[in-house]
This record gives sequence, C-alpha cells and structure tokens, in this order.
Amino acid sequence: MIALVLASAVALAELPPQPFPPGMGCAIFLWTRTEPPKRIAMLAERPAVLRVMPGRAPVDLPRGAEPGSYTNGKLKVTLDIAILPEAGFGGSDVVGGAMRVETADGEEQILAVGGLRACN
Repeated sequence: MIALVLASAVALAELPPQPFPPGMGCAIFLWTRTEPPKRIAMLAERPAVLRVMPGRAPVDLPRGAEPGSYTNGKLKVTLDIAILPEAGFGGSDVVGGAMRVETADGEEQILAVGGLRACN
C-alpha cells in the first residue's frame, strides 16, 4: 500500500506504549506502513474510542455516525481495515488498510496502516 499525503499539516505524532488493563476487552493497535513503522492509533473496544496524537498529548475520539469514523468535532478519523481471523494467541493481524485523518478546516491526510488486534 502507498501512503498518500494530501496535506502535511495533519501529521500525527507517534503514540507512546498504551496500557491495556484487564476488562478493557479488545483493542486494535495501528502503525504506519513506512520504514520505520510508527504507532499512530489505538482503537479500544470498551469504551469505543480511537486514541491518536495530533499534537503533544493523546486524544480519544468517540465513535462517529458514519461506519468506521471517530470524531470530536475538530478531528475526524475514518478507518478502513482488513483483519485476519484470530491467530491462536488471543489476537489477530490487521493485514492492511487506510486511515483518513481530517481536520475541521478541511485539511486531510490518508495513511496506509497495518496492526494487531489483541484481547484480554
């Protein structure tokens, strides 16, 4: 997959390692398909939020009205990802997909992503 950058003003910072406490259910961890890969998102099941870092601090985006979308009104992220069935270790591979990031003023960026789905 090719990362297509439509506007460089929407760069996401790399997320630091994220806690995964018991009872959280499942989460999908996404990183860019670049060299080196950059961890850019965590999609939590409970609560259903997408965590990204549009600046210096993580932001949790609640699920939006459109399928695969997460938004807080200032930032909207839409995911289109493909997940393989469980790999036998309590997780699944995100074999590929796209992450579209849009700001309220119309700036946007589309990134190729991969990742892992893990459950506890």
